[in-house]
Amino acid sequence: KSSSEGQTSSPPATFEALRRKRALLRKKLRHERQQQQPLDVSHWTTHQGTGSTRPTERKYPENFRGQMYPTGAAANHPAAPALREWAVKGCPVNTGAQWTKDQIVAALERGPHMSALEPEAMQAFRDEVVEKVKLGQARIITWDDIKDNPPKELKLSPISQIPHKSRKFRTILDLSFTLKNGDQTIAPAVNSTTEPTAPEEALGQMGSALPRLIVAMARCPDDATIYFTKFDIQDGFWRMINELGKEYNFAFVMPTRDDEPLQIVVPTSLQMGWVESPPFFCGASETARDVADEYAEAPLGTLPEHPLEGGTKLAEEELQAMLDEKPSDPQARLKYLIEVYVDDFIAAAQATSPEELKHIARALLHAIHDVFPEGVFSDDDQPVSVKKIKKGEAQWSVLKEVLGWLFDGKNKSIQLPAEKVEKILEAIKAMLRSRSGTPFKAFQELMGKLYHASLGVPAGKGFMTPLNRQLAAAPKKVWFRKGSAQRQALELWRALLVEAMAEPTLAKELVPASPDYVGLVDASGEGVGGVWLSGNKKLQATVWRLEWPQEIKTLLATKVLTINDLEMAGNLLGWLVLEGMGVDIRHCHVALLNDNASAISWIVNWASHSSGPAGRLIIALALRQRVRRASPLTPAHLAGKLNVMADLASRSFGYKKEWHCDSWDSFLTLFNRLFPLPNKSSWQAFQLSSKIVTRVTAILQMKEFGMEEWKKLPKIGTSISTAGASSCSLGELTRSWATHSHSKNGCISSQVLEEWSGKESWAEDARSELVRSVQRSLPLRRPSHWTKELCPSTTTPATTTCRSD
Repeated sequence: KSSSEGQTSSPPATFEALRRKRALLRKKLRHERQQQQPLDVSHWTTHQGTGSTRPTERKYPENFRGQMYPTGAAANHPAAPALREWAVKGCPVNTGAQWTKDQIVAALERGPHMSALEPEAMQAFRDEVVEKVKLGQARIITWDDIKDNPPKELKLSPISQIPHKSRKFRTILDLSFTLKNGDQTIAPAVNSTTEPTAPEEALGQMGSALPRLIVAMARCPDDATIYFTKFDIQDGFWRMINELGKEYNFAFVMPTRDDEPLQIVVPTSLQMGWVESPPFFCGASETARDVADEYAEAPLGTLPEHPLEGGTKLAEEELQAMLDEKPSDPQARLKYLIEVYVDDFIAAAQATSPEELKHIARALLHAIHDVFPEGVFSDDDQPVSVKKIKKGEAQWSVLKEVLGWLFDGKNKSIQLPAEKVEKILEAIKAMLRSRSGTPFKAFQELMGKLYHASLGVPAGKGFMTPLNRQLAAAPKKVWFRKGSAQRQALELWRALLVEAMAEPTLAKELVPASPDYVGLVDASGEGVGGVWLSGNKKLQATVWRLEWPQEIKTLLATKVLTINDLEMAGNLLGWLVLEGMGVDIRHCHVALLNDNASAISWIVNWASHSSGPAGRLIIALALRQRVRRASPLTPAHLAGKLNVMADLASRSFGYKKEWHCDSWDSFLTLFNRLFPLPNKSSWQAFQLSSKIVTRVTAILQMKEFGMEEWKKLPKIGTSISTAGASSCSLGELTRSWATHSHSKNGCISSQVLEEWSGKESWAEDARSELVRSVQRSLPLRRPSHWTKELCPSTTTPATTTCRSD
């Protein structure tokens, strides 16, 4: 216990560790739920028009504060009691032990960040504070008036002023700042000592809004047209208040001149930099989204007009295009998807009339005002940004910038806006040209932008491994010297972004699905090999193999290479075999099964922590996938005992005397005998060309390579066709074997009978693993109310959990 009225005092890292642990538990629970969700689940809601919920008169109690209060349908939402309490008493705050006067004085002397002391920034900040004081969202106190008896909850964090796209500066309160004197901590960061008090469920949908929109668009009929609208809550966090008396925890020093008295600004509202602000605010915004879903189910034409709906009307050109378009199904009903990401509300609709779009706009606007009142401070006080509506951001359109991406509802594609790409390219250019190194902070900012870009340009994820290592090292300066892997990664990103600007990424290229083609791969110390089989599309059953050159065997024997490296090389070679077979894999879904967990993990994450060649192999595979514009690769782990076909192919160079084959003829004879295809068909073989083998083994030997040599390949290899070659799937193969194994006169070999006795479910096991892999990559469908979001169970208070760990 601290002296601060019985508050629990914990080491600074305690609650940060708890948050990290809870995040991991939520991720684990999400994966479990994803694996229970059907693959074909739809994120669209088909309008039935049977809803009975309508907007009603909004009434507010006299004692509510701030600019958030649940009314109308929101008053009946399961979260309404919590929202009412937050509106009257404020959002609960517990930032740990109170600061001593010495800590307060030290933070006062430290003052704001240098960026806030520039004359122009200082004036912009003062104007902002004056406005906040006028609205009752902050107050100013003079240090001389309180220095003898500071408020018990007073803590001071530094502010900075950064350029902003919609105004000159944006104020950032750094509540993660730890005040230090050398290595000694004088005052801990407010965030580090903050005990979680906000509802954990409120963040459950935050990371799924963009993926849901992309998946919904990818699964739309090709002839459907999707329209988008969006609304922004202006000054979102400022609309909700902190617990009465606890606002001093978020105070900061007013930037002043030397001849001015020291002043402290005390905001009474949630602050953007506080770790608990997002879940509190999302509790309110997610409630509004849930209510919008309820209003949207009302019959068309029954929702009252809204004063802002005029800003959502289609442009004349798009309106005419809608009226001229003849729907393929005249009976098709309106389909819609309503999302929110913190303070950004987004609606997507497959509509055939302006009345349907107006209906969804009304539902969303009325729901927003049911939670965020208008006219609290003045008649023109409006929670929805009217400025952005006037700019056309709320106007229904097939082209709309949503959460940093330009969505195209006609072509079903997304693309980074040109200005964002240009800024990234400028940053990359500056870093590649710099002779004095790049400050680590600038590199961090670029990495954040590249991760965001990789959401819609997935090949970019494969380029991140060398950059991730630099990020983990956290040097003061980052260098991109010629020939380095880091420089190559940035050069690859530069070329990829230029290419992506010329051709948007289709949503179907971003969404995994049931595979069209299925490959099995295995690598050993002798060689590598595998098979390709049909999935949703027909493919000639093909087996391939390659004996490792002696130099690769030597590197493995001397432990320069690991078997994991060879397995990853096998995945790359397996992909190349599929390309070499002449298959058109544009927008197709491909699955690769492997019994090596590391190699599978590297593809799942498109990154490797290994210092060996895995990162470069990932780059090569990512490049090939981008060149062929294939949909996301689905990697899946297959137990070694079930991977015997690929196992034999990789070990047919002397591992077992009975498996040793000196020629393709002898190998195909053995393979057809051990793994017969249905209807007495034969396996086709594929032989990789020496030039392709050299390129892959060069990566294993850590030799430098350029992007062009992997974008433009020589002939990959040659198919060795045999009489009776035909297509075959996993299911057809094992059903055939199961039939033979139960037949007294079956012609299947005794060795296969021994290998596969009791394993007739192999194909089903493999298929199940593929399904799980796809399911883990797809977002969950929203629950009807955000309060129904499942969180990891806990039977002890947060502080107790921390002590028991």
